[in-house]
Amino acid sequence: MLVERSPDAPVTHAICLSCVVDEYPFPNETIESMSHEQLNRLPFGVIQIAGDGTILNYNETECSIASTRAAEVISENFFNEVAPCSA
Repeated sequence: MLVERSPDAPVTHAICLSCVVDEYPFPNETIESMSHEQLNRLPFGVIQIAGDGTILNYNETECSIASTRAAEVISENFFNEVAPCSA
């Protein structure tokens, strides 16, 4: 169950398993086991990156945050082509 937070309340933590497990009825322990559809239902941005930096998945929330489309970044190298400032 997600609880509404007052706009003036301090943020005490980030999204964690215990906060989303009741709201999203699928396993949240590992992103690797989640389908693209499940990732799109999460209320926060998710970028799944392979060991070589290639973007494997990019959910709709992240598309909104970054003002981009998943098709533009999937299979690109996150550190060299999408967000070189994070390398």
